[in-house]
Amino acid sequence: MGFFPSYKEKPIIPSKHAQNELVKHDLDLWDIVHILNFGYDCSKGRRAPEIVERCIERGSMELRVVVALVEWEDTAFWRLVHVSKNRKTKRE
Repeated sequence: MGFFPSYKEKPIIPSKHAQNELVKHDLDLWDIVHILNFGYDCSKGRRAPEIVERCIERGSMELRVVVALVEWEDTAFWRLVHVSKNRKTKRE
């Protein structure tokens, strides 16, 4: 798994659905790393500790990324679950 970009020293591997969303929004895994590192926590509710939801604003749009920490056999990696691009909402 050495050729995937990493977040917190673990590789990010997209699900099939998330890969389709990356293509739809013209993003790649390096964009996801940037959002995870420099974005803000934008979860709308409580999440399990192994799930991270981060957002970043670009112009009038907000990019949202959801990843889940997966431990499988003797390895751990981040599974990219969801990517979305929405119009910004006013924050109070």
